[in-house]
Parts: sequence; C-alpha cells; structure tokens
Amino acid sequence: PSLMLECRDDYSPYDLPVDVDFLCAGIDTHDKCLFVDVVGFSKDGREHWGVEYFVAPYDLQSPSGIRDFLDMLATKAYARVDGVELKIALSFIDSGGHRTNEVYIMSARSSRMMAIKGFASTIDKQDPLIRKLTKVAINGKAKGKTNLLVLGVNAGKDALLDMEIRTVTGDRCLHYWPGGGYDKEYFEGLLSEKKVCGKWVAPLRGQTPNEPLDCRIYAMAAAEYYLTRIIPRGLDPEYRKRNMSKKASKKSGKEQEQVVIEEQKTYTVEKRVEEAPKVPKPTDNSASKYEQF
Repeated sequence: PSLMLECRDDYSPYDLPVDVDFLCAGIDTHDKCLFVDVVGFSKDGREHWGVEYFVAPYDLQSPSGIRDFLDMLATKAYARVDGVELKIALSFIDSGGHRTNEVYIMSARSSRMMAIKGFASTIDKQDPLIRKLTKVAINGKAKGKTNLLVLGVNAGKDALLDMEIRTVTGDRCLHYWPGGGYDKEYFEGLLSEKKVCGKWVAPLRGQTPNEPLDCRIYAMAAAEYYLTRIIPRGLDPEYRKRNMSKKASKKSGKEQEQVVIEEQKTYTVEKRVEEAPKVPKPTDNSASKYEQF
C-alpha cells in the first residue's frame, strides 16, 4: 500500500488529464450501503485514473431503495482540464446477495447500468473477464426480464495485479490522486487478496475488506464491455458526438493550416513578382541606325 500511495498524481475529478477518454463505475452492493469506484480510462482501456471512491448509504425505508442514488450517479458530471465534460458511460453493479431485485430493476431502466455477478474460475480453467450474458426475471415474473452479465473475476484480478506491478516499478498505468477516497485504507483493500499457488485467496471475515478490489474489477469489466460491445456499434450518442467534434476541430485546423500554406505559396511566387521594383528595359536603337543607310 505504501508504494501505491507514493504513485498518486496531481489532478482531481474536475481537472482530469486529457488522456481520459471515458468513465466507468464499479458498484458493490451491501444491505445498507453501496461501494462505488468511478474510474477514467484511456482510449484503448490500458491506462486507468481513479476519479473517486466512496461509500453511499441509502434509505432502507424509501420505496425506491437504492434507485434515487443510482439515478443521481448516472447524471453526475466530471470534467477534464481542457473543459470537456464527462459522465459515467457505463456502470456495472453487483447483484449477488444484496438488493438483487432492485439492481435488476435499475438495470432494466437504464441503458448505462448493467447487473453483474462475479464468478471465480478454477485453476485449470481460466474464464475471460466478460464471461456470459444471460436473461433474468424481475420479481420472479417471466414477462419482466433484464440482462445479467457473469464476470470471470480472476481474469480481472490477474490483469490488475500486472498493472500494479508495472506502476510501482516505473511504468505508470494506474493513476490516483491524494483525495477522492484513495487513502491507505483503500489501497489495503485493493491489495487484500493474494494469489497462492495459482489461486486467489480472499481475506477472512473481519479482516481487511476487499470492496475496493471488487469495485475496480467491475469498473474494468465495464470498460472492456464498453470498448468491445457498445462503441463499435455506435450505441453511445454522447461519445460519438464528442469524437465527431474532435474530428471536426482537427479538420478545421488542417484546413486553416492549408490556407496559410497556400497564402505563403502565393506570396512567394506571385506577390514577390508584383512587389519587385520595375526596372525600365534598355532601348535598342540599332534598327533605326540601320534604316538611316
């Protein structure tokens, strides 16, 4: 944890680096609260920026349960240093064991939220992070269904471990900032599970909680799903609009450069000729001399 603390950078949720291309969130559900990790990702998903990690209690007496908070989270806006506004593109929320039906309802209501369930692969069979997409019933009624994505969480833990090793050895691919909940307790939870003889071992009950690790794996899975299943199909209009404006600005910049180049060419070839002082041509009187004879 101390090495990860030393790797924190100078930014905040409202002046994120320009390399942050989109945001995803991993959400772990408990009986009385939600653990949330909002993470920024590079365009290829290989570099991460922690935006904020927090615990959100919710009113158990409210008929809407966790839905009010999740609605708020879906509309919350962050920003990059260049002024570009970013919202959470996709959230993966754990449905296993806590508030399952409410999670299913939110997944059915929102295109930016998906119910997930973690699955730990055996040593002899390594499942991919995005393992299986199924349909589940809401309230036990067959007519009401939503998507449930099963994750191969061990694949995510292996990938995260590799990124952690690279980060502390100088190849920075994981970024955090001093605030936002990324303190010593967070990193202890992020590193709470150990890989022993090829198998991931979780801490015993009452020891270091592993919610930071679970949330980060869910956010990584959301980013992978977003990059491979949503962007290629053009299903996110905000992302498409933002990137179209980038292309338009690049195109206008190139056009302006071309105009300047053309003006320079015109000046060097034509203007200089026009502006050069005119020297009178010498008159040749030889013909008139010959006419005299």
